[in-house]
Amino acid sequence: MKKLFLGLSLILLAAVNCHATLIGGFPGLDPLIAEAEAIVVVRIDATNSQIQADGWGTYRCHILQSLKGDIPRGKDISLLLLEGIEPFSDRINVGEVQLVFLHNNGPEGFPSEDYAAIAREGATLTLSPVYDVNMPEGKSVAEQVLNLARKAKDYWIGRQTNEDALLNKFLGAPAVTAPSVAATPDPALSKQIRDLLLESGTLKPGMTRADLLKVFTTEGGVSTPLQRTYVHRRCQWVKVDVEFAPSGPTQGAPLEGRATDTITKISKPYLDWSIID
Repeated sequence: MKKLFLGLSLILLAAVNCHATLIGGFPGLDPLIAEAEAIVVVRIDATNSQIQADGWGTYRCHILQSLKGDIPRGKDISLLLLEGIEPFSDRINVGEVQLVFLHNNGPEGFPSEDYAAIAREGATLTLSPVYDVNMPEGKSVAEQVLNLARKAKDYWIGRQTNEDALLNKFLGAPAVTAPSVAATPDPALSKQIRDLLLESGTLKPGMTRADLLKVFTTEGGVSTPLQRTYVHRRCQWVKVDVEFAPSGPTQGAPLEGRATDTITKISKPYLDWSIID
């Protein structure tokens, strides 16, 4: 599934070579809109040049929508776009529909009059290939962008769900069906979960690791003797995160967890997939 809006991050350097492009983190939607001199929805019709070592490439694009700026809808235009610099972008393919935040200042070596994608996370977003020219709805630019993002998210999640179902058929995995929205509570299941929560709630700071291990056991993943995730002995998806104080002075390295170590902090029980390492 194509990447949608990615999480916030600090400014990172996509170091492909000594001329690598400096990529800015996602600043938030409103600042990104304010920074853009033009915001357009384009169909990628062709690649006009090989992708440069720093990730820039020239693409012939058809403007489907113009949300901001003076690039008219229906115009064919060459744009400078970034691609393939992880984790900020996927490869750009002919036929795709992209929402692009642009400015006039292209990278060094390109004509200054060319529009270029802003070198920021989130400045290029892959939309549904089945693009409705009546989109986007919304009075403001921000509302229009958000509607496009929601449509794209729904499309790519639906596509991934269908691909997963087909792969499961090949692999012989059982089909996963969503529970009915109108399903009534299951008294037996409710009681089991209630019992697990009550049992987990008996563990408090001040108790020992030995007390904890009567109810929980260790989980995989990154941990230390003084901070670790534990899973319930009767259901490996019920977890708690626990911190300890050592019960005695360390004797060499690494520090070993002891049954007499004292719990200093324990989270509320929560559900998560198992980690195997």
